[in-house]
Amino acid sequence: MFQNEYCMDINRYRHWTSPILTKAKGFRFWLLLTLIGLPTACVLYATGAKQSFKSAALLITLAAFYRGFLFRPMYANKQFRLLSAQFKKKSWMTKVVISDTIQLYMDGELNNEVQWSQVDKLVEAKSYFDLEVDGDYLRLDKATFTQGDAESFLTYMKERHPEIPHQEEKPEFNR
Repeated sequence: MFQNEYCMDINRYRHWTSPILTKAKGFRFWLLLTLIGLPTACVLYATGAKQSFKSAALLITLAAFYRGFLFRPMYANKQFRLLSAQFKKKSWMTKVVISDTIQLYMDGELNNEVQWSQVDKLVEAKSYFDLEVDGDYLRLDKATFTQGDAESFLTYMKERHPEIPHQEEKPEFNR
């Protein structure tokens, strides 16, 4: 039997759901647009170009900066606020008990029970495991096992559930 317990709050949620900035898809494109747009806007302002050109250059720079640097963390914040509103809490204790079934507890109350036949795959990152169930996932923080540990859990999965495929997390989320 394994147990994993952690406090889900905005910082943990943002860390787990926002990709590593420099590894995110499209980051180089948005960075390039920002690096081209800002000097272009400065040159246009210095030379006294038409206002429409200056506005366009600033708009492109602003859009590129927002999309490349701010969008993903802001989107994660919005998702967490929706979860918080749904549960009427700003943070909650999550406990996952793994035995013949997988039980998810929130603040000590059983929230969900999953059968092993429902688990589609095991995804491993540097700091967590994801058990994917119907397009959603149960996340286990490697550092917060209260019974068992991350290495023995991985061994357990390979020995007891070899039918569940195991894969590495995408590089932009693998922290």
